[in-house]
Amino acid sequence: GISPAYLSALFKRETGKNLSEYITGIRIEHSKELLCCTSKLIYEIAFEVGFQDYRYFSQIFKKCTGQTPRQFQNSANICM
Repeated sequence: GISPAYLSALFKRETGKNLSEYITGIRIEHSKELLCCTSKLIYEIAFEVGFQDYRYFSQIFKKCTGQTPRQFQNSANICM
């Protein structure tokens, strides 16, 4: 019995983020793990974490981390 608008407002009040920002943050954190710990290609990782366009994924990743996925991958310790 909760409207989508009310649920969204409640979520923002409790977390300080709107739902899409929260989900994007989770996707980026998961992609960081995959970038440093797998040999998957960037477009495969983008798709796996829920982005349909790897270019858009790269833009969002850079906005969140300050690095492109490739830069992050090159600077990360590879744990494979």
